[in-house]
Amino acid sequence: CAFSNDSKMIVVADTENNALRLINVQDQTTLTLVGGPSVRGFVDGLASEARLARPFGVLFSRDGRHIVIADRDNMCLRRISVADGQTSTIQVHDVTNPPSGLFRISSDMMLLWLSYLLQK
Repeated sequence: CAFSNDSKMIVVADTENNALRLINVQDQTTLTLVGGPSVRGFVDGLASEARLARPFGVLFSRDGRHIVIADRDNMCLRRISVADGQTSTIQVHDVTNPPSGLFRISSDMMLLWLSYLLQK
């Protein structure tokens, strides 16, 4: 999970349900931004159509408008708009180990796949 830059939202990768959940800290409501049970897959597009496969690590973009996800079983990074759930693939790697986490190493939008780091 990750907090938004203003700490008003928490994003949770619901790995086993192939979903991304957004929790509003102030009113304690939960919104399924993308995915859900029985909708596993690899589809970009609108929130209602987009599919994930075991999302793992999550991170808010520096401007807070997007969430970056380590889409584990699809072995790629995905970007989801907080405003409308529009989902796109931003990076695909031909690697033997899928991404298991993300973290920011500076104030810029620089991401590292945790599984890759652990192999080095």
